[in-house]
Amino acid sequence: MKQTIAKANGDLDKLIPAQARKSYRIATTARVGRAYKEIIQLASEKDADLVIMAVRGRNALDLAVFGSTIYRVIQLGNCPVLAIHP
Repeated sequence: MKQTIAKANGDLDKLIPAQARKSYRIATTARVGRAYKEIIQLASEKDADLVIMAVRGRNALDLAVFGSTIYRVIQLGNCPVLAIHP
């Protein structure tokens, strides 16, 4: 399990352009568990001011009505969530 998480973190780090690393404070992390619970827990641990999440697949209304990860983070988290459609 630890090797899988370490590999996932390495793969995430490779996606960040070098220039972005110079200009911004960027941290990646991979966790195992229910996505919304892990996102809320990490935001709490990091004392995050904002969580930014991408909406994909169905439209935002469908996702909210049928219970998406984003909806749960908005509903149960303790900081603002910015949901974007890439």
